[in-house]
Amino acid sequence: FIWTPSPDQPYTKLDLCCNDIVAVPPFAFKGLPSTISSITLDRNPLIGVSPRAFDGLEMTLTRLDMSNTDLEVIHWGVFRGLISLKELNLERNDMFAIPKGLFDGLKNLQDLSLKWNKLSVLRAGMFRRLDHLKTLSFQGNRITTIEEGSFDYLRQLDLLDLSNNQLTYVDQQAVKGL
Repeated sequence: FIWTPSPDQPYTKLDLCCNDIVAVPPFAFKGLPSTISSITLDRNPLIGVSPRAFDGLEMTLTRLDMSNTDLEVIHWGVFRGLISLKELNLERNDMFAIPKGLFDGLKNLQDLSLKWNKLSVLRAGMFRRLDHLKTLSFQGNRITTIEEGSFDYLRQLDLLDLSNNQLTYVDQQAVKGL
């Protein structure tokens, strides 16, 4: 699409929810004004996001909502470079796994929601380099296993929500990094 912002009223939010967007191609948001800090893609039949979809928004995007879609897997490079991102909402998707390195580069991320997906295992190192993460939500997944070292890098975490999962036992070593 062609974006023509008004110079006297800069846009800060782009809401694309409740459309029929199936994929987000490379450079999908090229040409957006540098004032865009929030993008909402929730409630779309989204099945794919290009690793270069958010190129050009590295310094400005602080909030991204990709909830309530059909995403099963997200390519490990999709969020790379989004150094200003503080809030990432991936809840109510069909995600069954988190690729290694998916959150690498999100050094300012504070709020990550993965509620109501199909995740079953939290792997060691999944959250490395998320030094500023304050809230992490896994409510309503299928988590049965938390590997030792899963939370090693989350020194600022205030809230970890693991409610409504399938945990029967949590080893002390699995949460030692908190």
